[in-house]
Amino acid sequence: MITYGAIVIITLGSVLVEKRCRTVGDVNGALAARRFGRLFLIVTGGLIALEFVQAMLAFVS
Repeated sequence: MITYGAIVIITLGSVLVEKRCRTVGDVNGALAARRFGRLFLIVTGGLIALEFVQAMLAFVS
């Protein structure tokens, strides 16, 4: 559960950074924060899915 909490905190942090950058007028910073947030979610989701598949294969074998 700590892992999922850390993922949520990092993702929300990138959303807050994006919002702050848009408020200040830094479009490049906002786009970079958005890209980071999306990429982070995709990568962590993929790694969690891979770990789940490996656990299921170890359980079956």
